[in-house]
Amino acid sequence: MIRPLLVLALAAALGQREPAPQYFPPVAHPPLDPPLALSGTFGEQRGGHFHAGLDFSTDEEIGHPVYAALPGRIVRVRSSGVGYGRSIYLQADDGRLLVYGHLDAFDEPLASYMDSVQAATARYEQDQWPDTARFRAAAGQRLGWSGRSGTGPPHLHFEIRRGDVAYNPLLAGVSVADTTPPLIRQVVLDPLDLDSTVEGDVVPVTRATTGAADTFAMSGSARLLVGAADVRANGRLTMAPWRIRVSSAGGRVECRFDSVSWAEGMSEVDWVYDRGFRSPGSENVMLLWAPAGFRPRVLRSSADSALPAGVVRAGTLRLEAEDAAGNLAARDVTLLPGPPAPARERRARSGPEKTARLRRFEALDLTWPEDAERSVRAEVRSGREVVERGGDRLGAFRWEFGPRTFFEVPPVIGSCDLWRLGSWGELRLAGGAVALHPLLLPVRTPFRISAAAPWPPERSLGLYRDSGEGWEWIGARLDSATRELSAETRRFGRFALFRDVKAPRIELVMPPRTPPLWPYPRWALEAKLDERGSGVDATATTFIVDGKRVPSEWDAEVATLRWRPLHAPARGRHRCEVVAVDRAGNLSRGEGTFVLD
Repeated sequence: MIRPLLVLALAAALGQREPAPQYFPPVAHPPLDPPLALSGTFGEQRGGHFHAGLDFSTDEEIGHPVYAALPGRIVRVRSSGVGYGRSIYLQADDGRLLVYGHLDAFDEPLASYMDSVQAATARYEQDQWPDTARFRAAAGQRLGWSGRSGTGPPHLHFEIRRGDVAYNPLLAGVSVADTTPPLIRQVVLDPLDLDSTVEGDVVPVTRATTGAADTFAMSGSARLLVGAADVRANGRLTMAPWRIRVSSAGGRVECRFDSVSWAEGMSEVDWVYDRGFRSPGSENVMLLWAPAGFRPRVLRSSADSALPAGVVRAGTLRLEAEDAAGNLAARDVTLLPGPPAPARERRARSGPEKTARLRRFEALDLTWPEDAERSVRAEVRSGREVVERGGDRLGAFRWEFGPRTFFEVPPVIGSCDLWRLGSWGELRLAGGAVALHPLLLPVRTPFRISAAAPWPPERSLGLYRDSGEGWEWIGARLDSATRELSAETRRFGRFALFRDVKAPRIELVMPPRTPPLWPYPRWALEAKLDERGSGVDATATTFIVDGKRVPSEWDAEVATLRWRPLHAPARGRHRCEVVAVDRAGNLSRGEGTFVLD
């Protein structure tokens, strides 16, 4: 018998591609009725973290039966208006933890269990860890029905974990038919310093791959970014390939989505996906480079870990994108010797005026809000330096970066002239503002931003961030010793202290007089909430029916408050009240009646 490692070694020696590894045996039953179709895959970028599982398409319909893929025990059940929504955690007998997210409903006996907990506490938001012997599931047993709780279009989210590590389900027991290779769509070259150029300039150059010979003129060294995507069930190219690899005379580097740790690796997503930092408007562009001393866990390199990974120079590059089914796409890119950086660019590096480095900031930051001043007031050269100084100040603001934070390029800190705005929807400016940019600069760990608050403090005050699409609440943690409000974030932008002056508006939606016919209960009482300031406080916002508070789900995707009990109320007329509270503490009430036949 030939050992698997020997097979891989022989394949590499013969120039054959390495097959995707399989870490666990196949699951006993598919989580949905076949055929399985993907609308999202492992490793994609999702709101500051990697996507930790597969999204199975349900044709944008709710109510598809969801099954236990392996025999085991239900160890956790959650209900939430955000994140995974209604979710089930099944500890399989073989050690795998299966996670099912965005369910529309639980099947019995979980449905009655969660309904009793919610009714007893009058709270929809629950995170329950039942006794491990209480709920046993056989392979193929129905656990619930698919939906869209906590998310947008309906689908089923499915994960396979062991400990704190999430494994790519396509390498951990799930099989999905796939015969279509990924597509390599873009190549981005970004000069590493002001002595290096691409096409005669010091700023990044993006080029769509054409299938013909793709060439760049460059001098010095650069980092490489590759835009590649795999096809999803509806034919759109949005999914991440399992692996993207670049090989050259200088070595090999690859981004490979085998697994990721929930404890440590999720926040490294911004060091893998470019998010438009170097290639504005581009999607699914991955950075195949890492600075000396730091490697995202999904990045592998032949270079020593003490050296930068993925540095490319003039020569030929071989690009490969492969999915977990073994479908492979390949491209060759030729880097021809080009002219060095112009002398004026090299001289400008130490000049007091706008330098080539700051010009590069502008090239990397095309989405900065128009009313933000670009004049430089201060410059943070490293997160560690800020901590040692105890935090810089600009007006009423203070920011602190942790000791593990480092920046690929120094962020620029400037002021924003917001006096002309005065208000923004329901928000009223309560002080100045500070701008930290470039907007898309990766930050390894969260940093704290603080603003001096009026004393005594007002509950309606909060810290907000704007990345160019509008102000969003980030927090209002009060420090009575410093008399400051603070919040933590991993995103740059404009930061300001606002006062939310208006409570949510309420529109009660009359429920059906007769519960609808479904395989499971779907009767619901709903209210539309119009909140354009700090956002709805899901824990304080609720329905009161016939004088009793009931478990109420805040569905931010459709701005709807919902009470969906396991059993509809009794026949007759019922009185209801809506109590709507925003994060700033503003409260409004609405009243009405409904009838059931």
